[in-house]
Amino acid sequence: MVLDQCGSTRLSNEDERIAFHLKKRLETISRFALNMNGASFYKGTGDGFLATFPHPHSCLSAALDTLRQIGERNRRTGNPPLHVRIALHTGTTYLISEDPVDKHGSDINAAFRIEGLTEGNFTALLAPLPQHDRILCTSEFRQAIIDSQAQDDITFVECGMARVKGFDEPLQVFLITQGR
Repeated sequence: MVLDQCGSTRLSNEDERIAFHLKKRLETISRFALNMNGASFYKGTGDGFLATFPHPHSCLSAALDTLRQIGERNRRTGNPPLHVRIALHTGTTYLISEDPVDKHGSDINAAFRIEGLTEGNFTALLAPLPQHDRILCTSEFRQAIIDSQAQDDITFVECGMARVKGFDEPLQVFLITQGR
C-alpha cells in the first residue's frame, strides 16, 4: 500500500503551519488504520507512506478505513481538507536493511507508480479517474481479493491499461469503490 497526500508542496509554500497540521493529522489517521489492520511494515515518505501487509484483504481494509476517516475528518473540520491518493498492489518485497528496516522490489515500484497516475498514463481511459481521494489497484491485487472471496461491498472499476515508468508492459489498473 502506498499513500500520498495531495497538494502538500503547494500548501507548504502557502502556510507551513497548516501543512504541518495536515501531515500530522494524516499520520494519526493512517497509523491507526494500519495498526488496526495488521500492517507488518511502515515507512514514512514525508507526505505519505509505504506499508505492507501479510494479506491483501488487510491492506484493502486499511486503505478503505483510512479514506473513510479522512472523509469524516474533512466533513467535521473548518480547516483545509485533507486529500490523498492510495495505490494497492500485491507481490514480493525484499528487505534492504534491518536498521532502519527498509524494503524494495519491483512490486513496491508498481504501487508507487500507480499512486500518481493521471489520465495521460492510460492507453485508453475506460472510466473517470478521480484526481484525489481514490484507491487504485493493479489486476494482481484485484485477483488476490477475488480469490480470497472477501469482497464485501467492494467494486472494482476498470480504468484501463496504464504505461508507467520502469515497466515494459502497461499495468491493468482498477479504481476501488465501496458501497456503490
